[in-house]
Amino acid sequence: MVKTRNTNFEGQQSEDEHQSGAETVEETNLTDMVRQMKEEMIAMKQQRERDAAEMAALREENAALKNQYRDPTWKPSETTHTQGSFHSQGPHSSLPHTSVAAPAAHASVGRPIQPLPAGAHRHPFTPNIMQMALLDHWKSLPLDKYDGTTDPDEHVDVFLTQVTLSTNDDAALCRIFPTSLKGRALSWFTRLPANSIDSFSTLASQFTIQFATSRPHQLTSLALISIRQEKKESLRTFMSRFNKAALEIRDLNPAVALHHLTTALKPGPFANNICKKPPTNMDDLRRRADKYMQMEELAEFRNQARVEVSTKPNKLAEPSFQSRPKR
Repeated sequence: MVKTRNTNFEGQQSEDEHQSGAETVEETNLTDMVRQMKEEMIAMKQQRERDAAEMAALREENAALKNQYRDPTWKPSETTHTQGSFHSQGPHSSLPHTSVAAPAAHASVGRPIQPLPAGAHRHPFTPNIMQMALLDHWKSLPLDKYDGTTDPDEHVDVFLTQVTLSTNDDAALCRIFPTSLKGRALSWFTRLPANSIDSFSTLASQFTIQFATSRPHQLTSLALISIRQEKKESLRTFMSRFNKAALEIRDLNPAVALHHLTTALKPGPFANNICKKPPTNMDDLRRRADKYMQMEELAEFRNQARVEVSTKPNKLAEPSFQSRPKR
């Protein structure tokens, strides 16, 4: 009986030792994992610091080169090693040896370099657009800057009408367009994502969509149905009223305008002429209408002259009481 109890006790003791050993191994593994994570975090932090230092050096070098090229008195000198290079080139470096022309802007320009403010020169253009050179001696356009409260399509039309007198280059149109904005429109432009604009058509499309609510009420071709020439309305007055309404309809189909105009005429000589020989287009109709306008106005002038003559008193027909002989 004693031997059985001793055997059970020894088995339970060995099992406890096995469990404690497993727990010790697990704790060791956790400790190794925590230590490995800490080492990785330290390495990542050091890498970020190195990247930040290299980026700062690149910004400083870029600013120096910009100031250098803007100086009209600067001339290239012998090539020297680039200061603040992105990679250090030691004796065991596998990178090729590079050099640029006179990177030291301090000595050549003779003035300290001012660091660029945060967020300066923000733009949404792709590198292909930014690499294109602008026109020489470019001057700002004499047009009202858009503030987001008027028709965006009209602003794009006015902008293209003036800029295309000097250039049709797509990159130049993109670079110049922000100079025609102000207020909330300029604020919208500066918040566009980087590298999101690759052409002027993309920029104009996003611009018109953004400020679509600022468009005035857009008429459609259905608005022409209600236009009719009145009985006593002259042809010139009616044509002027019809053309004004047609100009307010954006992208009006000329064939639709021609149909509405021919059906809106009152019965008369011009309508009869249109029925006998339908016009080929709106220009043909306007040319023919101009002749009938002149005929109509000439006939009205003659009628008015006749009325004035008929209403004047006839002095020769009336007897003069002073010239009658006395009885």
